Amino acid sequence: MMNAVHCPPQKCGFESTKKKWISVLHVDDNEDFQICFKRYLERQGKFKVENAFSVEEALLKIDQKQFDVIVSDQQMPKKTGTDFLKELSQTGNGIPFFLLTGDTRSETLREALESGAYRVFNKDTTEEKLYLELAHSIKQS
Repeated sequence: MMNAVHCPPQKCGFESTKKKWISVLHVDDNEDFQICFKRYLERQGKFKVENAFSVEEALLKIDQKQFDVIVSDQQMPKKTGTDFLKELSQTGNGIPFFLLTGDTRSETLREALESGAYRVFNKDTTEEKLYLELAHSIKQS
């Protein structure tokens, strides 16, 4: 008689390919915006959002935990979102990166996209439209 062997699903190739949550790191120095962003995305039911108030805080969180997506504001004290993206790119970190900006000058957009931003969003649109587009783009990434 053969003994039954317990094989964890991930080792037998049966691990579900559907991930329950999309882990999002949101970097913005505006606490009110962070609260609204987190509340909206988490109500969608597929997102877990963790906030950071600066690039430095975000880098510490990335060292401690893996994220599926980064959403960052462009204008922050000390380092911009584009500076953050360039720093991640130099370390080989390929996490999909979304940039939020009120600065829609073509040079800002070009720099962000050339640095590897997955997509750039205009922060000066209605919040509902911004959150809806972000949620959709994050799922697509």
